[in-house]
Amino acid sequence: MISDLKNILKHGSIYSLGNILSKLIGFVMIPVYTSYLTPADYGILELLTLVSSVLATVLALRISSGLARYYFIYKSEKEKQQLVSTSLNFVAILSIVAGILLSSQGNFFSKLVFSKTDYTFYFILIFISLAFELATAIGYAYVRILEKSVIFITISLIQLLLGLGFNIYFIVVLKWGVSGILYSMIISNGIACIVLSLYTYARVKFYFNVEMLKKLFFFSLPLVPAGILIFVLNMGDRFIMNRLLDLGDVGIYALGYKFGMLLSTFIGAPFASIWAPKRVEIYEDRLNRDDIFPRVFKYFTLVLVVTGLAISVLIQDIVKVVAAPDFWSAYRVVPLVILGYTFYNMYNFVDIGFYVHNKTYYYMIINAVAAFVNVGLNFLLIPLWGVMGAAAVTAISFAVCPLLAYLISQRYYRLKYDLVALLKLFSLSLLVYFVTTVVNFESFYASVAVKCLILLTLPFVLYITGYFDAKELSYLGHYLRKFTLINRS
Repeated sequence: MISDLKNILKHGSIYSLGNILSKLIGFVMIPVYTSYLTPADYGILELLTLVSSVLATVLALRISSGLARYYFIYKSEKEKQQLVSTSLNFVAILSIVAGILLSSQGNFFSKLVFSKTDYTFYFILIFISLAFELATAIGYAYVRILEKSVIFITISLIQLLLGLGFNIYFIVVLKWGVSGILYSMIISNGIACIVLSLYTYARVKFYFNVEMLKKLFFFSLPLVPAGILIFVLNMGDRFIMNRLLDLGDVGIYALGYKFGMLLSTFIGAPFASIWAPKRVEIYEDRLNRDDIFPRVFKYFTLVLVVTGLAISVLIQDIVKVVAAPDFWSAYRVVPLVILGYTFYNMYNFVDIGFYVHNKTYYYMIINAVAAFVNVGLNFLLIPLWGVMGAAAVTAISFAVCPLLAYLISQRYYRLKYDLVALLKLFSLSLLVYFVTTVVNFESFYASVAVKCLILLTLPFVLYITGYFDAKELSYLGHYLRKFTLINRS
């Protein structure tokens, strides 16, 4: 068991590192994008990529998830090869057909999304990129199944560096604007597709097993609606905003949302990759699980809130440094988006009861309710409050997920979470946030320094108000003494 957990931690950490590095590199492009694109251009790019994302969710049919599910069920190497080859061949054919058909309908999509045909060529480019992306997903899934995490991260980073390099060349040198970014996506996705396909075909022979394909369909198809609901919950507001506001507002909101998602990138996603298998093991430990789960939740939430608070407090200064003046107002939406993603990452914890009892259909129900709330409130609040209305809806609808998950989960496995400590953490963090809003210096360094000093008061205030219990303080003291002894030696 220990060796298995070490293996999970090792590969999970590498995949998480790849995710974090890719996001960090992506943020390097923000000064370029905001300097060479207008907010309206940024909004156009956001809507194009969102259309591509939702089509990828539908067209891919989650075959890569089915591949990961069935690979270890088959015992013989030949059967494994047949499964991988069948998956890749099917998706390759699907990619070619989808790319041709969708590209021929660029006119239709331009009119559907933007109410005019001016952006037909952009849709043709994004659909070509999508075709490569669909086939690439199987290659990446196969590499992860083989636990070739170093190869995974290497190809991922090469793809990203190629994309960034071509982005800079096409946008800065050639000044191609949005089309330059789309050409860059085609090249980077195309090269990754070729490399991963060659890697896969070098290890499996050419097969097309219809029975295996049926199994993949039956497993994967139910996951598609859940994926679409998650998409609506996370990204649907941009389409509604495009109808009710203008493309410039969409661009401003998209940049702010990118910063808001940092919480999931740095905390939520890495934790989830390790926590998913770990919590099953903890659940089997009947002696300690009732103490471990609430305590881990308490400190996971503490890390989420403190990290989110730091981003929210410093975001105005950060945006002014990395973005062009036309985009500076994006900072306003970040605290609410951060709050939403704090709730959403809590969702992946308080679902333990129905998760360990294999009642996974509840995810579909919860996501559907949250998506319904999201869409309804967006139509209500965006006309009233603009981009801030959309940000508020993100916080409200994302809060629905952990609330429902908690209520349902308690029916299957009752846990005593320290809700008083949770309320204390949120209320004190909110107080600290509002205190920092009165800090306003012309100097970037002075502003950041004073805000950081105010942030540092939070742990002390939590200590004074009894957030940490005696057992936790004892553990903390033990590790501090141990750390001090190590440094002295």
